Amino acid sequence: MSYKNGEILIAEQVEAVNGFSGVNVGRGTKWRLLNSGDADHYVVLRKGQHTEAFETKTQKERRYRTVIEVLQQVSEDLTDRYDDLLGYADAITDRLDKYWQLADTTGDIVDANVSGGDEVKEVWIRDVLAWIKVEIFVDWLEVVNVVFAE
Repeated sequence: MSYKNGEILIAEQVEAVNGFSGVNVGRGTKWRLLNSGDADHYVVLRKGQHTEAFETKTQKERRYRTVIEVLQQVSEDLTDRYDDLLGYADAITDRLDKYWQLADTTGDIVDANVSGGDEVKEVWIRDVLAWIKVEIFVDWLEVVNVVFAE
């Protein structure tokens, strides 16, 4: 497994949530999705911090954080868009709560959970409020066996 593969598993879970698909879910620096006009709400996943530590002489734990940015385009009626944003964030959290191994078939991911999030923020473009967003933090643990070369 790798961080990339774990992030792909998270993206697949997000895409399974009503209202999301490969059209409005991106990984990395895919913020250009927001300019596509394909939807009024998007998710962008990005790598957060991680730590690594040996638990035994040959087994290492890698603790990763994936940040899920949920973005909602705003209109004149900000209240409706705010409620939509919160609904999407709750639906994504509910979905991920059901998959504590992220549907990993390799057995490498031994635990994953939504550990928290950040406050709702405004995204301004050229002095115009364009988006509101909230971040969801997914912390997950991968165990790997290390084969030493020396």
